Amino acid sequence: MDHASVSALEAFVQQFMQKEKVPGLSIGISRDGETIYQKGFGVTDLGTNQPVTPETIFGIASVTKSFTAAAIMQLVAEGKLSVDDPIRNYLPDLQGKGDIHTDKITIHHLLSHTSGVPPLLRREELTKLPEHIAYLNEVQFDPLGLPLTHKEDEAPLYTPTREELEKLVGTYTSREGGRLRLFLREDAPVAEVAGMEYALRASSHDTLIDVQNGQPLRFFFKKQQQAWAVLMGLRMLCRSEAKF
Repeated sequence: MDHASVSALEAFVQQFMQKEKVPGLSIGISRDGETIYQKGFGVTDLGTNQPVTPETIFGIASVTKSFTAAAIMQLVAEGKLSVDDPIRNYLPDLQGKGDIHTDKITIHHLLSHTSGVPPLLRREELTKLPEHIAYLNEVQFDPLGLPLTHKEDEAPLYTPTREELEKLVGTYTSREGGRLRLFLREDAPVAEVAGMEYALRASSHDTLIDVQNGQPLRFFFKKQQQAWAVLMGLRMLCRSEAKF
């Protein structure tokens, strides 16, 4: 990178950190497999003021899901597994308790958050896979629902009014960073997720069906936020701007 590019990048980073109150971060840029820039900014601890370096280890939380999903789809492309495989094929010791049926949960269910397993207490002291399996086998929880094994492409047709659709229009976000924008195109509902558009049709006043894959989006009003929310599989997103 030339000096002007580095200066512009570092000025942007400093402005971002100040605006968002970020204590420290590290940046690495690679081109054609070669690292062309790396630098730490700020501190790892406000108490000790230990500086961030390119070698500082950061927890990236749910960002790991993107890498995991990409790796799984590479294995699918190589014919080494299928997203419809039961997870017990690869995790035979995972049994679970109560009404959760681990033998019916597939890789696709995990990738799409439709396994029926609710958010559980995070156990950061568990660092090995067998420890996590043992925890999941022992923890008590009420499933959010059975693994979703059906589509709703045969759901009844419903002709919503313009007013009913406009109530649902808006941008929905989740705490994990998910984002869905619902808008109308020639009076037909369309969902935009990660730059991709999905044509929808209504099966009721509060349920829209993805025309291509039959998966439902269910909407409901959250009184405490005075805005609509949408349930995709088992992930909830709330509208970020109020519309009445």
